[in-house]
Amino acid sequence: FFFFSSRRRHTRCREVSWARRCVQETGVDLSIANALRRVMIAEVPTMAIDLVTVNTNTSVLHDEYIAHRLGLIPFNSSLSDSYEYSRDCLCPGYCAKCAVEFTLHAKGEKGRAIEVTSLDLKPTEIGEEGGDKVLPAKLYDELGKEEPPVLITKLNENQELDLRVIVRKGIGKEHAKWNPVATVALQQAPFIEINQHKAMTMTIKQKKEIIDSCPANVFKYNDG
Repeated sequence: FFFFSSRRRHTRCREVSWARRCVQETGVDLSIANALRRVMIAEVPTMAIDLVTVNTNTSVLHDEYIAHRLGLIPFNSSLSDSYEYSRDCLCPGYCAKCAVEFTLHAKGEKGRAIEVTSLDLKPTEIGEEGGDKVLPAKLYDELGKEEPPVLITKLNENQELDLRVIVRKGIGKEHAKWNPVATVALQQAPFIEINQHKAMTMTIKQKKEIIDSCPANVFKYNDG
């Protein structure tokens, strides 16, 4: 997002899309703007896979590799505020108040390889209450077209994958899998003010040289 130093503070959204947000902050100090950037990355709670129990895995990938790929799957976190942090919940392990449970079972078919994706994660009874809402997020490109689900692995004939995962609430400061954004960039927008008194003493050639010297084509010469 961009920010301007000014006495009057206001916020304007310059661009909104599925994959990108561009916000302009005016009247905000650099330290405040950077604090907002850090909060967006590390302090916004989201839902992500925290525990993986592998019952059967005869694929070409090790259990740890599959668990790592599962942790990178983004989940719909619009209802994250309705869930407790696991450290604050009074249950001995996990319950419907602090977690959503999913199972995955896939087996390779004869004659062809199958793809195991995030759509193969199915909510159980523990995830029944929030399972319709806390699901793997659908991905879209910049044109708004839905992209394929996240690929976990591929299974050939006689290969099988059977596992159980627990989705919990967390923040990016605890682990990167809970990061709500890929990155947040901060840029201080310049404020350009032309000295009109000196500009009146310049020749037309000097004015056009200043215009041509700007690689961003910010300036424009007005004959009037």
